[in-house]
Amino acid sequence: MSAIDRALARLRAAGLAGASLPAERSSLACSCGCTEAHVIARRQTADGRHLAIWSTGEITHAIGLYLRGLGTPRSRWGVETRIKAVRLMMDDFGAYDADEIPTLIRAAEGTYAHDYSSETDRRIHAHAIARRTLARRAA
Repeated sequence: MSAIDRALARLRAAGLAGASLPAERSSLACSCGCTEAHVIARRQTADGRHLAIWSTGEITHAIGLYLRGLGTPRSRWGVETRIKAVRLMMDDFGAYDADEIPTLIRAAEGTYAHDYSSETDRRIHAHAIARRTLARRAA
């Protein structure tokens, strides 16, 4: 059993983690067909932190703590956009520090309000938005 699975089991035992997706999210099943929340990928950031990407679009640290700064989308459109944005950008997490990932995800979510000719163009634009935002913060 991995560290993430152990942490999730502890959270479930304490009643702090849901065992399955709410009914309104059931149509957002993972490509494997499972409607329960489960880890679909693990990535390492540029600063060496290990992250788990969940089928619900949530991102946690390896010990099960949620990534600070992302928040929880409330509307159905927000949930769907979060899932798409996380899946679009998760392969690029290695180029960012863990504290920069929320900026990247919010930038990717913003691109879903516009049409792009390809997902590659959407990803490039999300990176450009994130880099500008991070540069403004650093200045």
